[in-house]
Amino acid sequence: MDCWVPIQKTLPNGAPHPALIHTNSSSRVDEISHASSKNPRHSQSRNQQTDDKTISRCHRRLTSQENVLYLNKTDFFSFGGYRMRGHLLVCTLLSLYILFGTPSCTPPISPTETHEQESARQEISITDSSERTDSLDAETLPEPPPQEQLETIQKEEKTEPATPDKQEPTPEETTPEREAMPEPLPDKPKPFGLLSRPSLKTCTFPDGPDSLLPMTIEDAFPKLPNFAYPLQFVVPPDNSNRIFVVSQYGWIKIFKNDPNATSTTFFLSIANRIVRGGELGLLGLAFHPQFKTNGYVYINYTAGNPLRTVVSRITVSKTNPDVADMSTELVLLEQNQPASNHNGGMMAFGTDGYLYISFGDGGGKGDPNKNGQNLSTILGSIIRIDVDKQDPGMKYAIPKDNPFYQTAGARKEIWAYGLRNVWRFSFDRLTGTMWAGDVGQIAYEEIDIIVKGGNYGWNVMEGNHCYPATAACNKQGFIPPIIDHGRGEAKSITGGYVYRGTRLPTLYGAYIYADFVTGNIWALRYDGKSVTDHKLLTSSNKKIASFGEDSTGELYFTSFDGRIYRLKPQTPGGNQTTFPTKLSDTKCFTSLKTMQPVTGLLPYSVNTPLWSDGLQKERWFGIPDTTKITFHPDKAWEFPDGSVIIKHFSMNAIKGDPSTKRHIETRFLLKAKGDWRGYTYMWNDAQTEAYLLDGRGKTTVYQKDTSTNRTAIIQHTVPSRADCMTCHTAGAGRVLGLETRQMNRSHPYTNATDNQLRTLDHIGMFTQPLANANTYEAFPSIQDTTVSLEKRARAYLHSNCANCHRPQVSGTAKIDLRATTPLSQMQACNTTPEKGDLGITGAKLLIPGNPVRSLIYVRMAIRQEGQMPQLGTTLVDAEASALIRAWIQGLKTCP
Repeated sequence: MDCWVPIQKTLPNGAPHPALIHTNSSSRVDEISHASSKNPRHSQSRNQQTDDKTISRCHRRLTSQENVLYLNKTDFFSFGGYRMRGHLLVCTLLSLYILFGTPSCTPPISPTETHEQESARQEISITDSSERTDSLDAETLPEPPPQEQLETIQKEEKTEPATPDKQEPTPEETTPEREAMPEPLPDKPKPFGLLSRPSLKTCTFPDGPDSLLPMTIEDAFPKLPNFAYPLQFVVPPDNSNRIFVVSQYGWIKIFKNDPNATSTTFFLSIANRIVRGGELGLLGLAFHPQFKTNGYVYINYTAGNPLRTVVSRITVSKTNPDVADMSTELVLLEQNQPASNHNGGMMAFGTDGYLYISFGDGGGKGDPNKNGQNLSTILGSIIRIDVDKQDPGMKYAIPKDNPFYQTAGARKEIWAYGLRNVWRFSFDRLTGTMWAGDVGQIAYEEIDIIVKGGNYGWNVMEGNHCYPATAACNKQGFIPPIIDHGRGEAKSITGGYVYRGTRLPTLYGAYIYADFVTGNIWALRYDGKSVTDHKLLTSSNKKIASFGEDSTGELYFTSFDGRIYRLKPQTPGGNQTTFPTKLSDTKCFTSLKTMQPVTGLLPYSVNTPLWSDGLQKERWFGIPDTTKITFHPDKAWEFPDGSVIIKHFSMNAIKGDPSTKRHIETRFLLKAKGDWRGYTYMWNDAQTEAYLLDGRGKTTVYQKDTSTNRTAIIQHTVPSRADCMTCHTAGAGRVLGLETRQMNRSHPYTNATDNQLRTLDHIGMFTQPLANANTYEAFPSIQDTTVSLEKRARAYLHSNCANCHRPQVSGTAKIDLRATTPLSQMQACNTTPEKGDLGITGAKLLIPGNPVRSLIYVRMAIRQEGQMPQLGTTLVDAEASALIRAWIQGLKTCP
């Protein structure tokens, strides 16, 4: 029997405590204390019967090991001249401890407290979160009509707002509750969650299904430095073998059309003349057909005070053909812009020698000013002008054969209209046919053949469908697109070119185009009446801003990662010829019924989960055995090629009854060749298998509440591959949940419940050892009222919004919702919205003390066009919405 007794072994001055002498049981005389060794009463000890019950009562660890003296029952102690066995000394020492105390600051524990409980009490624990799962309210009511939702929010402004203290989130009756996840444990519990790193033998994906597509991409100029936001790739008609790249930041650079090119030079810079950001900046470049002799260059940019589009002509320097002479700028055209988005910006000369320019509809949700169908404005149109002549009072002339030249009240420049925002158009260099990609509002992206006087339907039509979708419309008189894409495939179309090069003979004569958000690249063939062939060439995962042709007709595209790419034929590789189309074929689970993962897939949980309408989620990840993860305290972790991340969605058919669990979908993120791809498997009704989706899937989820005998219903959209990568943005590192603030929490592993950082570090998952877990920050649960409203609100916005709303993610509102960004730098407080105001007078992104005019809150509180998040949810997260509302209500002023 061993006995642990609290003893302060040294005095404050560092000297040994004079009352303690330890005598080893083997020698029976090993007096440590000089004072006690000279005590005349010290005599030979007698053997005594051990009172095990007495020892047991005193067998406690009362303080930290540094302040504990270890006693064995056969050890002897000399105390004040009296020599006795250790077990008889215990209670004497305990009494002295109680009377005189100890310098230690650690409070005594209760007689029933365990070693682990004491550690938990002494350590700083990680706040747990609650994943709102398995708790759909059976009395879920239909969502109010969209207009009623906004009217309800706006009417609240007339009522006296509650104080922030009374605005703590309270789940609404129709909103899923949060199912508590495992209680957190301290940073250093014993034992570890896992004792060693398990091997991942199966569930490996060296090649995704994209390896079976006909094309892939390659860096066309690998030795060049990166370009900042390259928007356009243009070659001049002068046989100089030069390439001009337009940057949204306000400059144009030149380099030789040589794959070994290593440097660029500045052609011009107008950064001090433009307004940039979002959809603003230097947007377009065109060379005059006689550029070789006249040196005329045309640029399209946005300027401020007032916000407007400027089209101007600049002449090349007479002494250096690689430099523009900015003193020669001649402004040809200016158009005021009602909003910062939908500016068009494309310019190109047609085979007729006239300059064509695209203008967006002026911005705002749904074209609120109806510019698309208004011939009295050039907004929402493509115009055609003659830059070689000038009409009276103008810097250009209008061709008399323009379709609306004789139409009263119409802008004579208009060539075609009813367009929302043609970002890129082109002319077939062989036939002269004009092709355009028109960016959609919320549901469809379209490709059009632009003809003289054509009306393409916006804002009555979106794609080949009525807008809004719930409205009936008369399609007569509108020219439909030759093809449109639903949002499961494309989200911001980038018009391309008809390929007339020689490198890719199978694509000759096909129109090549792409999507900015998803990186998908397609080819289609059109016979003048219908599309005869259409195929996905590759899924590049690049932010494709523009295509461009060189002088020989070879095709390139620019990406917001700063590179210029081109297509090349796919070369089969890897050790698999087909990608698993069934979940069972992935070899990631030993049982689909129980979703038992294979050894090597590690489970994990997060502190502040993404809202998914209350569905239950399970998560795992795995990496190849010989690889490790690069840890970052403030951003997403970096994973090696071959990594797999899995998230499984389910719901109990009967509320609170796990035996009625129904599988819904299983998502995969796979990393190969330096980039991530997303795939989704949708479960069948029989619950026996899940199948790989190409596009979106839809399913209905039911949950019965036996206490009320009512059933809740969710219309659930299963994401397409394009949807996956829409949220898993490159700017956020693709991996969303696996970051330090989310992972710094406890998790129930097979060996024990332990802090995830601690266990993963212990089994060697990181490239470098970690510090103590409590030295890293952790997100709080939004339900933890011991944490400030601001910290909880910012954690939620980070988890649910900041994957898109942050720097380095284009095409979204210019707002930074990362938790690490101070409010003063969020670009939200009293900021005018770029993407429309939802019809709310005086709306800003965030107005201190006024949530009903703050679009950060309003977009969360609606489920209609304009909602946030845009994907993955059909139910308002009432608890989180109340949290954000309370936070905004409590703000007094902008910092």
